Amino acid sequence: MRNNNKGFSVIELLIVAFIVISIAGAGWLVFKRRNTNSTATNKTETLQNQPSDKAISSKQDLNNTAKELNNTDIDGQLSTSDIDQALSE
Repeated sequence: MRNNNKGFSVIELLIVAFIVISIAGAGWLVFKRRNTNSTATNKTETLQNQPSDKAISSKQDLNNTAKELNNTDIDGQLSTSDIDQALSE
């Protein structure tokens, strides 16, 4: 009796599937990282191109700005009345 060895075996198909999935996964990771980096760059460029609300032209302006920054609510613990009071000083 003669064996008919035409076509691919299951092992060969699994190897090809593994290679194709590996290449697709690597391409997806590269695309995702490149897309994330360009989004961050665009946001940075947008922020750098915006004019500031206040210009610091004297030492008094610098001191007032320093006070505002010291009173900035980073942790969400100050109420809006505390912030308004600090800004009016």
